[in-house]
Parts: sequence; structure tokens; C-alpha cells
Amino acid sequence: MTKVVGIDVAGSENTWMCSLHLTPSHPSPMAIVPQLISLREIVEYCLNPKNKVKIIVIDAPLSYALNEEKGYRNCETSLRKNLRKAGFNSNFILSSNSLMGVTSRGRQLAEELRERGFSGEIIETIPRYCLAQIASFVGKKAVTDAVNRYKKKSVNVIQHREILWKFWRLSHFWKSSILKPSLTHKKSDGVIDAFVCATIGYLIANNPKAVHLERHVNNIEPIRGFVEGVHVLNYPFTPSAINKFRTQRGVRKEIKTLTSLYY
Repeated sequence: MTKVVGIDVAGSENTWMCSLHLTPSHPSPMAIVPQLISLREIVEYCLNPKNKVKIIVIDAPLSYALNEEKGYRNCETSLRKNLRKAGFNSNFILSSNSLMGVTSRGRQLAEELRERGFSGEIIETIPRYCLAQIASFVGKKAVTDAVNRYKKKSVNVIQHREILWKFWRLSHFWKSSILKPSLTHKKSDGVIDAFVCATIGYLIANNPKAVHLERHVNNIEPIRGFVEGVHVLNYPFTPSAINKFRTQRGVRKEIKTLTSLYY
């Protein structure tokens, strides 16, 4: 049974992997609950033919152009602008220069996979942006607060992570049984991010219209790396676009379903 792997790349002791079955009819889509893992272990898992990994989604900048010396690609600039318009902090998306080790480790991972013969898709996403999209779409303060705070050190951080895990799961897998992992680890924001990464890959395979590719374009220098841009949810983001979208046929029912599942 084919699988998608989602990876939240961080430091050597804070990189998380989640795996989902790509078959929608599978009784439980979760193949591997998000867990701490090394880059080597990720590569071995993805290359093992028994695991049948078809898509790998990584939370790290995986493309670049030589003249982008400040570390921002045009696709990131566009997404940051969307965050500001929706009332979120644009620093949810950092430059590849600021991310330093994350950028290096993400590209190392992608290069190792390609060099060793991985022939499936390698995708980039930004989990916090996707979480902000769905929070804006639904318009519930508890979810918006959780998106803003699930990476901060606070007494309520575990609660915020639990809200996001539950809401994301119910938004995409409400008919399925998925066990909630422990969110008490001090770096368990990576649990959420790895799950979001894997979900983006799941949607690409099973419902591609639910995903949008924000393309990396550069008219001066050639683009290098492993991806065409950043994949995010195909949800409207700015308040005016959301209001217009909500009037479309079937959307009101979707909003009602999402909010009734959680609240």
C-alpha cells in the first residue's frame, strides 16, 4: 500500500516524521504517528521498497536562485503578504538565511533521496501557513489563537497544540480513527507540522484541487533545487476573498461541518 511521508525538518534532535496511507478507503490513514527521527532513518524508510513511499513532503526551503541573496523567494514573499492581510504574523515564514540549519538539512535530505534513487515526488510546504489558512476560513478564535501560540513557551502551549491536532484531523480525516500522539514534548510543535506535511501529500494524491502551488519564479537567474514552489491549501485567505468564497454553493455546508465537528 503506497504511502506519503511528511517531514518537519529542524535540528538533529528535533526532526519529526509522519506517514499516511494514500488509499482513502484504508480504515486508518495513519501509517506512522509523528515521531522524532534522524535524516538517515528517514532516507532508509523512504527507500525501503516494502514501505512504497510515493510522495515526500518537507517543511524546508528546497529551491533557490543565485540573486535571492536576502533568502526570500517570490513565492514566500507572496505568502507573507497573504499572512499580513489576514492578520497573522508574516514571520510565520522566515527566509532561508534565517532558517540556516533547516535550509541546509532539508536540501541535504532531498539531495540524498534523489542521489540514492528515490523516484517519487518531493514537495515543499509551510505547515503554519496551512494552519493559518484553515483558521481564517473557519473563523474560530480558539483555532486562530492556537496557530499564533503553538510554538511559543507558555503554560497553555500543550492545549494549543491539542486544539490544532484535533481540528486538523477532523478537517481532513473526520471519518477515520487516528490516535492522538503525545504533545507534551517541549518540541512537539513538530508533531503538528509533520502531520500537516503528510496531509498535503495525501491531498495531492487524492484531491489535487484542494492544494495550490505557489510557484517559485525568477526572471533573472535560473531556479535550482528540488521543487517548483510551495504547496499550500487551496483556500482563500484575505477577508474579502473568504467572504466571497463562503457565498459559493456547498461552502456554507463545509464551514458548518468543520465547526460542528470541533465545537
